[in-house]
Amino acid sequence: MQVSVQFGAFHEARRYFERMNAQKGSKDPHLSYSQYYLSGAFAGIVNSVISGPIEHVRIRLQTQPHGEGRLYNGPLDCIKKLSSQGGLFNGLYRGEAVTILREAQAYGTWFLSFEYMMDWEARRTNTKREDIPAYKIAGYGGLAGEMLWLSSYPFDVVKSKMQSDGFGEQQRYKNMRDCFRQTLAQEGMGGFVKGIAPTLLRAAPVSAGTFAAYVSFLPSDFYANDLEANSHFIVSNSPREPWDNEYVLLFYPFSLLSWVGRILFTFSTSVQLQLLAVIPYIPF
Repeated sequence: MQVSVQFGAFHEARRYFERMNAQKGSKDPHLSYSQYYLSGAFAGIVNSVISGPIEHVRIRLQTQPHGEGRLYNGPLDCIKKLSSQGGLFNGLYRGEAVTILREAQAYGTWFLSFEYMMDWEARRTNTKREDIPAYKIAGYGGLAGEMLWLSSYPFDVVKSKMQSDGFGEQQRYKNMRDCFRQTLAQEGMGGFVKGIAPTLLRAAPVSAGTFAAYVSFLPSDFYANDLEANSHFIVSNSPREPWDNEYVLLFYPFSLLSWVGRILFTFSTSVQLQLLAVIPYIPF
């Protein structure tokens, strides 16, 4: 669901910039790299409405005690209790401000990195973008995933700390700024990169599979210098055919790769929270 929101919002912003460029009389309505970043940032902001509470609930469930000390009996019970303790914004949506910052920076960098590397590959090999091999698309998608987290991880550290913080007298951080301040004072700059290794480990397969699967369903004329075709890319006169197109043939393997990465996501997040000292060490 979140991937659909991300790409849907990105292309909505992309179409807006293409229309704006065309209205200005530009010979090439395609986006500049700054516009790609802004389109990705817009996608991240839209996505944060969903990702904020979802990740908050996930972190609460992962950090709660086991056995008799268990606090929540599942996601719905967690949502109910978080809302009753702090209301909608201070409870369920706690840490939303830093989530918005993280998502905007993350997805702005994600889409920008992928588009830049795809353009670089097309120029380097003197080929059309639609002729770039699927394995290279997956590779650049994986690198874009690494760039996503390298550029936004400090925000994620603060978000994780705020969303695992207590309520009432047990609350350590007053707000986002206070969490940044305390982390810097107690742990130095290194505190903002703790736990990044497992995050980077699972970022590449998730992002590689996502971009490779996504490109497999783009029409063959998507990258053409035709504003009208790009603005309505779902309707195309040149759809990809599953029997003669490597992208579609590789859709299922790349989708599997993406799901494997998402399975690693849960494991790596638990390790990340342990490294951040949000939860005690749990041997696996």
